[in-house]
Amino acid sequence: MSVKSTAKIQLNNALAWLCYLMFGSALVFSHIANASVNQTSFEPTIDYNAISSGTMFLKQPQGYQVGIISNSDYTVNVTGMMARITLKQSFENPSKQWAEAIYVFPLQDGVAVDDMQMRIGERIIKSEIKPRKQAKIIYQQAKQQGKKAALLEQERANLFTTSVANIPPGESIEIEISFLQQLQLQDSHFALRLPLTITPRYIPQQFKDQAEQQYQHDIEQQLQAQQLQPLAAQSGSGWALDNNQVTDASRITPPQEHKGAGQSAKINVYLNQGLPLDKINSQYHLITQQKDYNADNAYQISLQQQQVAMDRDFVLRWQLSDASMVRAALFTEQDDNYQYGLLMFMPPKIAASHNHIAKEMIYIIDTSGSMGGRSMEQAKQALAFALSQLTAADRFNVIEFDSSMRALYGTPQYATHANIQYGQRFVQSLQADGGTEMLPALNAAMHMPVLDNMLRQIVFITDGAIGNEQQLFLAINNSLADARLHTVGIGSAPNSYFMQRSAELGRGSYTYIGDISEVQTQMQTLLSRLNQPQLTDINIQWPTQPHGMFPNKVADVYMGQPLLVSVRWPVGETAAQHIEVSGKVAEQQWQQSLNTITGQPHSGIKTWWARQKIKQLEYQKLRTSSQTERQALVDDITLLALDNRLMSKYTSFVAVDHTPARAMQDILHQKNVANAMPHGSTLADSKTPNTNKPSATQMPLSIGQTATMSARHLQTGLLLLLICALWQLSLRCRDRFKRDHIDTSDNQQN
Repeated sequence: MSVKSTAKIQLNNALAWLCYLMFGSALVFSHIANASVNQTSFEPTIDYNAISSGTMFLKQPQGYQVGIISNSDYTVNVTGMMARITLKQSFENPSKQWAEAIYVFPLQDGVAVDDMQMRIGERIIKSEIKPRKQAKIIYQQAKQQGKKAALLEQERANLFTTSVANIPPGESIEIEISFLQQLQLQDSHFALRLPLTITPRYIPQQFKDQAEQQYQHDIEQQLQAQQLQPLAAQSGSGWALDNNQVTDASRITPPQEHKGAGQSAKINVYLNQGLPLDKINSQYHLITQQKDYNADNAYQISLQQQQVAMDRDFVLRWQLSDASMVRAALFTEQDDNYQYGLLMFMPPKIAASHNHIAKEMIYIIDTSGSMGGRSMEQAKQALAFALSQLTAADRFNVIEFDSSMRALYGTPQYATHANIQYGQRFVQSLQADGGTEMLPALNAAMHMPVLDNMLRQIVFITDGAIGNEQQLFLAINNSLADARLHTVGIGSAPNSYFMQRSAELGRGSYTYIGDISEVQTQMQTLLSRLNQPQLTDINIQWPTQPHGMFPNKVADVYMGQPLLVSVRWPVGETAAQHIEVSGKVAEQQWQQSLNTITGQPHSGIKTWWARQKIKQLEYQKLRTSSQTERQALVDDITLLALDNRLMSKYTSFVAVDHTPARAMQDILHQKNVANAMPHGSTLADSKTPNTNKPSATQMPLSIGQTATMSARHLQTGLLLLLICALWQLSLRCRDRFKRDHIDTSDNQQN
């Protein structure tokens, strides 16, 4: 080899070594610089003599961390079909260090979050709505500059993250969030649900079966096509690692503590629907109610204990008298250009059918570890009751799943006495353990051969504690065919986003069972609903052609459930004074009209219309396979959310106090605010994590930040520096070997 070639190779090697060295050093420096802003401190033991007030400690593998004390105050104003809710989150820093609080918390699925502000003492800092990436940059810059700042982000339609930077030692910052929420209505029964905690989400692993691996590959390709930003851009501080199935796993898996997590909630509800009420009650909390004599039929409701542990959802129910129940209503709001409306229609009441409709029932029951405790008892009792209601003309099957799935029969069987008894014994033998691999069970139910052209009804009993909701939505959209999917939410904190959206995609209904005392009543309501004819072929004639109706295609409506449609039309184009709604019930034509002049003015209807349009665009994005169309839909959602000051997956609220508070030499410590484990779950009672789940997806009760970008930088940087060191060592060994070889040759020649 020539001297010139040798010199060129040596130069290339030197340049490559230098690049590795510089890049590795840069990554390590990035980690060190980031650590100065996001350092987490731990104490080996708790110094009880130093504690002078209530303090929350998070027990970590590295020791004890002084936690941020967080309390929530809900103020609810109910009118018509909507509730305007103000949520105040206070973050108190009892430590002697500057802190950043990160709190992942639930809201009801599909709420319209339209404001956020930060309160520092007597000062109020208003927020701005920005595209999500831009809001994140504004927050990070303020944090690094020592300014107090707050960021509100949406992870799911029912899961949000509040980040508060630069909370001074011994001080607190309050975040105020405002949103609209739609009431739930069944017959004349209204319900308001306020989620207070979450059930830890399971992050699924790869399938082991070869056929399922191929299916997994196909689904992953669809998920990756829908993913419009890199994995790393979403990395959070949760216990799970991001993967191809759940690209934001680290953002939806916050630490969770036992009952003594230290969080408490205060709830006050002003109920003013202007109609006589028969009864008001809360199944899971003790409440007090006081009539407001300054308004007709208005009530002030509050918690009897003033503050309660945030370990289960708060549900308030009330019933209108039959005489006061409105069968149709139009709520309206107007701006300079458009009239907005929310139409509510109840299907016609028909006599209960005594003719049993033969049906094919496939029951799926979740037996994973998160269902342990009262949830498992409720689920088994619900399924046992459902089996007892079958007739000999029905066919049925039962599928149970945890880390794997198991079916009672290979194909649906007639509900003979012997088969029902066999099914009951199968149900009673079920126990909760393992992971939550829903997809194989759901696929089995959807792909079983349909016999005798029966309409298949799938009833899915679960807490919905998964992180791969999008994967399940794709499967339902692609494979359900003519079947119907009904979800039954179990436990004190089910994932209503998964349950509600699955039922909507499956043209079914969602039922919530929060306590074992409700099992028979709620399951009877569901089964009666399935045995009654639906309101089908629904058509709505508006006074003028609407400029946006959502949902744009009205689905069939089950008896006792309302038809709810958001609409808008240009101001001045409402010459006609009636809305005509028509459809078929039991093959008979039905029609009803509503006078638009009697529309009730209601604030927030415009905001709710925009939220329903965003939901419609999200469904369109799920169903399209074109990357160009998906990006266009993301742009449409972003613009619509910005124009209407609405939180979405692609927009966030950010508030910054522009006066620097923390000196640059003071270190900022990141502290995750823990959610309480759900009431009645074995996870809440256990002293150790659920070890039945795969190790990569275990749910430690409180662990620190894992798999952040900073940690990845450090790992990659150290690896590159190690390569450089080994490279340099190999070069030195090679040179020494050459010198020794030359010396040996010279000695031999001499």
